[in-house]
Order: sequence, then structure tokens, then C-alpha cells
Amino acid sequence: MTQDYKIIQDTLDFLTRRREQKDGGDFFVDLVAHLADVLDLPYAFVEKAADDREGSVETIAVFANGEILQNFSYDLVGTPCAHVFGGSYRCFAHRLQAQFPEDEMLVDMAAESYAGVPLWSRSREPLGLIAVLDTKARTDVVLLETVLKLVEIVASAELEQRMMSKELERVDRRFQDLAEASSDWFWESDAESRFMWFSPNFKQHTGLDPSQYLGESRTAIATPEGGAEEWSRHVEIVEAHKPFKNYVVKLDRPDDEVWIRASGVPVFDNDGAFAGYRGTGTNITREVMDRRRHERELRSAKEEAEYLNRAKSSFLANMSHDLRTPLNAIVGMAQMIEMRAFGELGSPKYEEYARDIALSGSYLVDLVNDILDMSRIEAGKTTLTPSQFIVRDVVDEALAIVAPAATEGCSAIVTQIEEDLPQLNLDKKALRQILVNLLSNAVKFTPANGTVELSVVRDGEGGVRLSIADTGCGMPKEMVRRIGEPFLIGSSEYGRKESNQGSGLGLSIVKGLSRALDVEFSVESEVGKGTRATLLVGQTSS
Repeated sequence: MTQDYKIIQDTLDFLTRRREQKDGGDFFVDLVAHLADVLDLPYAFVEKAADDREGSVETIAVFANGEILQNFSYDLVGTPCAHVFGGSYRCFAHRLQAQFPEDEMLVDMAAESYAGVPLWSRSREPLGLIAVLDTKARTDVVLLETVLKLVEIVASAELEQRMMSKELERVDRRFQDLAEASSDWFWESDAESRFMWFSPNFKQHTGLDPSQYLGESRTAIATPEGGAEEWSRHVEIVEAHKPFKNYVVKLDRPDDEVWIRASGVPVFDNDGAFAGYRGTGTNITREVMDRRRHERELRSAKEEAEYLNRAKSSFLANMSHDLRTPLNAIVGMAQMIEMRAFGELGSPKYEEYARDIALSGSYLVDLVNDILDMSRIEAGKTTLTPSQFIVRDVVDEALAIVAPAATEGCSAIVTQIEEDLPQLNLDKKALRQILVNLLSNAVKFTPANGTVELSVVRDGEGGVRLSIADTGCGMPKEMVRRIGEPFLIGSSEYGRKESNQGSGLGLSIVKGLSRALDVEFSVESEVGKGTRATLLVGQTSS
């Protein structure tokens, strides 16, 4: 198992290092090379949905037998990737070709085993997948799943950001094409830049009466889109009697905005004297409004994606540290036992080391379990088994799990539980996990000699209300609004104990399980006055 932990740690280090690099080559090329190296397999690739046809994918990075190959596209039907794209993690550990006899590429690669994980956008839209193949059967299926689900987080964000940038370029091209489209009307001005004529369709396309602009100059009726500097350049062009194209102005009206794109060519009389301009105009009001809206939406989406990337990067950094510490303890203590540093087995020191190994291993298992729980919730794969049970039973089980941590942190847990509560009818294990996470979080942020209060009462509408309140330092409103976001870890300035920072997934798991159980979950908090988390369970049985 030590080698497996080293592979996980190396992968976390790789992801953290690549997220910190500004210009480090293609991320996905480096990723497939890393997966093939650490997992000792010949094939690894990343692919996304094909742009030109439904049901197909195209690779964006392919590693095969020590080389990066040229990208290609193919249909998903009849391939193992069809079970992964838009679905969930899948592993076919042996006899791969026999399970997918129509996939000729598997024969060409002599593939015997396969593992793949889907890539999702933040709005749960399928983006693509990561897959690895081997020419022999694999027995380390747990390791394959762990590594692929770890890289899934960063790879999804990276692919979404790349596709968003491509979409921004497409929108820019679209508006450029619109700017070059045919015009709606014609106009003429005299040598003093005063409008002398508009074609009849001017009013049709603008809704404006052309007579109110006749005899007026541009400077009197319009405001340039680019401001005074651009207006000065335009005036210089006009005064030099040069042609201009696609100049955008806003007609000055008190009640609404009408944006015009105009092009013009100078006109000279028979003697060569400048007589004015003739040109075309297009109403681009909708285009300008759409462009502004798109720019706001893209800017907002880009900022949100960047924040999500930072949050994921921070999570990976924290996880790298959290995994490294217990792993070092496990490896170090185990080596001491192996070398008989204190003599033959039987020394009291070995009992102490064994206890440290168990504690470190348990902490590592908890972290990995949190990651897997969150992955299942996000993928909608949480399996619930409703049953009837007494509220006091699940509360006592949760308290027993959290009690050692409360004792170690010198926090008191006080309970107020009504008698004759109705039985609950839902998944008991899921509710217990919610209570354990909330109680653990309350203990974590409650200082020594503080109090955590668990209250369980009948709700006025026939349900049961469970509240967990602590006397910690509370949270600001901004953090309360973000409760339940994955990887959100409270800063130490708000009372987090540095020795027990956790993975940042606890409340996110609570939120996801509450939604799955149809349990109402809310949090109230105020800096300096503590936090109260409330669950309203409506599924009861009298």
C-alpha cells in the first residue's frame, strides 16, 4: 500500500505544481504523460465532445507507448467510453475486447483493461472524459479510481475554462461579422458635415423621424461610442476628406438609445471641390445591447470559473499537505518497527507507534471517504434506503462518534431532546452522517471551555427540528452565504483550529445529503456570537 500512497501523493503534487505554473506547456499533454508514468500503463487520453456531430468525441491529448500522438475523433457507440461520457466512473479490469467486440481500436491497441472518469462543467453539463488503458488485466482498481477522480477536479475546470475562452473568441467573431453586414439605409451630408438627405427606409429601421436631423451636424446629434479621443480622430478623417467605415455613434435622445454604424465616402464636384459625404447606415442597437450583455455574462462566468479554479487549487494544496503528514507518520513508524529500533517486539514504544499509525491511517481514510462521498453526491449516485427509526437512536450514535473529539478539544456537548418524538422515515445512515459532520464542525470551531448544544424538538407542522448551536466565534455574512460550497475551509481568523482543518467537504456533503433526503438545511451565524445549523425533517411516521 505504500507504493499506492506514493502514487496518490505524486499526482497531487503534479496537479498543485501545474496549477501554479503560468506558462508550462499544454496541461492535458502533461496530464496524460503523468498518468501513464505513475500508473505504469501504455495508453492515456483526454477527450471532449465533438463540435461537429452528436454522439462523437475528439481527443485533445493522446499518450501511446511513450509518445504524444495526433488527435482524432470517433463515435462513442460500442466503446467503453460510451459508459463514461455523461455518466460516471467505470472500470473494466479484464477481458476488455470481449466486452466490446465492435471497438476495433481496442484490438489495434491489444487493450485488456480500461478505466475512465467523466469531466463535468460547474453547471453539470458533460464536457468530456479521461481514460487509461492497459495491455494486461489490472488488479489495482481502487488505486485507478482514486487517481482518476483526483485529476478529474482540476481537469474539468481546465477544460471548461479552455472551452469558455473558445466561446468568447467565437462571440467576438460573430459580432465582427455582424459589423460587416449590409447596411439598412443611405444618407448624404454637405461640405459642412450637415445631413441633407436620408433614404425612406431610415425611419423603418430606426423608428426615428429623419426630418429632425436634416440640417444638423453629426457633432450636434450624436455621441461617439469611443469617447472624445475617437471622435477627434473621426473629425480629422472628415476634415481630411477621407473615407471612413463602420463608425459607431449613439443618437442623442432623452428616452432611449439608438446606436448607428455608419460608413461614408467623400464626394467632390466637377471642379474637384469637396461637396460632402455619401454613405450607408445600420441600426445596431440590438447588437450593442447583446454584446454588452454577453460581455457581462462572459466576464461574470470567467470570474466565477477563476474563483472555482483557485478554490480547487487551494483544496489540492491542502489535501497534499493533509495526505503527506499522515503518510510520513505511517511510513516512519512502520520503518521503526521493521528495524527493531527499540529491540524485539514487546517494547511499550511499539504500542505507542501502533496507535499513531492507526490514528494517522484513520485520518487519511476519512479524507479519502469525504472525497468519494462528494463525488457520489455530485454525480447523483447516492443510494438511499429509507427505514423507520427512533430519533434518539441516531442522535446517540452521532454523539458517540463525536464525543472523543469534543473531549480532546475541551468542549462540552449539551443535549435537549423532547420525549415521545415521532419516528423518522428516511435513510438513517445518511442522517447520521449529516449529524456527525455538523457536530464535528461545531466542535472544531468551538474554543476550549465552549459549548455545543444539540436540540431535537417537534416542528409545528408535524416534522422534527434538529438544531446544533455552538459558542464559537461565528462567521461573517459572506461566508454564511457560501456555506455548502465544495472545498470551502474556514480561515483561522474565524476560529478554525489549525491542528484539525479538514478537507473542506463536510458542509458540502451535508448540503448534498440534505437535498437527497428532502431535508431543509439552513445556517445562521454572527461573528463573535457563534453558529446554529438547523435541519427540518418532514418525513415522519407516528
